[in-house]
Amino acid sequence: MNNNKLTSSLMLAGLLALAAGPALAQSQAQSKKKAPAKVVRPTVAAGSQSDPAYVAADAAYKAYDRRDYASAISQARQATQLAPANRAYWLLLVNSLIAANRLQEADQALNQGLQAVGDDPAMRAQREPIRRAMAQAAGTAMYRALEANDIPAAATSARAAMQLAPENAAYRLILVNVLLRAEQFAEAERLATESMALLPDSAVPLALRAYARQRLGRWPDASADLERALQQRALTAAAQRSLRLITADAALAAREPQRALAMLQGLPDSDVPVAQRRAAASRIAARASAPAAVLTSNNFPPPGLDCGAAESAMTCAVLPGQPARDPAFDVAAQAYRALEARDYALAADQAAQAVAVSPTNRDYQLLLLDAQLGAGRLADAEQTATAALALDPGDAAGLAQRGAIRKRLGNDAGAAEDFNAALAAGQLGPAAEVGALADLGRLSEARSRFAQLQADGRWRDASDLDQAYLAARSGHAEAAREAFARADAAGKLPDSALQD
Repeated sequence: MNNNKLTSSLMLAGLLALAAGPALAQSQAQSKKKAPAKVVRPTVAAGSQSDPAYVAADAAYKAYDRRDYASAISQARQATQLAPANRAYWLLLVNSLIAANRLQEADQALNQGLQAVGDDPAMRAQREPIRRAMAQAAGTAMYRALEANDIPAAATSARAAMQLAPENAAYRLILVNVLLRAEQFAEAERLATESMALLPDSAVPLALRAYARQRLGRWPDASADLERALQQRALTAAAQRSLRLITADAALAAREPQRALAMLQGLPDSDVPVAQRRAAASRIAARASAPAAVLTSNNFPPPGLDCGAAESAMTCAVLPGQPARDPAFDVAAQAYRALEARDYALAADQAAQAVAVSPTNRDYQLLLLDAQLGAGRLADAEQTATAALALDPGDAAGLAQRGAIRKRLGNDAGAAEDFNAALAAGQLGPAAEVGALADLGRLSEARSRFAQLQADGRWRDASDLDQAYLAARSGHAEAAREAFARADAAGKLPDSALQD
């Protein structure tokens, strides 16, 4: 598995956090990025040079190979029309359409192919990559709309992304946040309540629902949600701080300065956001008889989201609302685009500029880390990972990632220290946990944990190929063979994996 690549949906969340300004606060770029779903390399069934369908398919294959997708699509269509019962030709057409990002047409072609060929596993296996790609496209449209401050369009795209990928916690929670920005508080409350059923151990939907309820004039209900959020299990120190600041903001908006001060108790005055809120509480207390201001998104911005660890934690983190636009936004947005285009050198240069302008923005630190890893600058990446961990020392995913970097650098002792710390934090996702055990040489535990997670159905969101490599790293040969076989049967085994 390539752990330095970001999942498209989560990279989207990172972009969203930057674009949203007041609504989606900083600290969101993503630490683990995967490339878009791999397009299965099309093959052509054996045929004769005198067979017109074969000739068209062969031309389509060659066009596909040189990335001339328009020609590949045209020739593949002709092949399917001439030989509609040939599964390989339909797969060639579908994959060419996916590669050309003509996703609706790919979905239509897949349905036509299934009707022509019948219920075929290899054909059905293409539905999931198409769905993921369509969700990614909707998410990208959501980001573009937010960047243009077109909140209605962003909400429309966010709904589409959530419908296409309902299991993606990031899309669901981001939609709630977009609805809060659009001041559609009733719908935001409803969706946040639905999200609570899907994420019963997460404080995030509670905090988002609390904001919606307070803006709807239901402060007691909002207050109860915030208290419940603060009592959620296994909150990290960073999460507790964020929730206390959010609760303090809500108390200040409700003109309850003493409650706000109680929430801030024990937090240092050297923490600028804490000091700002204490000063605000003092001002409100000194003017207790003053009428309450009408709440707006400017004087009481909604909480932000950090979806950088959604892949491992299965939820986002909630952050205090930020009324001011980050001064490094423009250069950071350029860095994200360069990263998306895989221009890692340019992305690293621009991300470094963003970090220089906003050194406490962990989002930008993680963006820089991804760019450096993509560029193969491991020593620089280790330094950046260390800087990011200084902003959140208990980040298990960050510790595991730095451990992987140190292992690649030959620093086995430092890697082992990081892997042990990550495991001790207890917040790792399934793949990262098994991988850390394997990298520590604790293969028996890794195999046992792999099998337990498999029995619990925790690998549903991992591809067969990822499972195969993870099982192989753990010394679980049988599970690796089975996963490789499933990937091969589904037509998702790339040439590079055949030797493995």
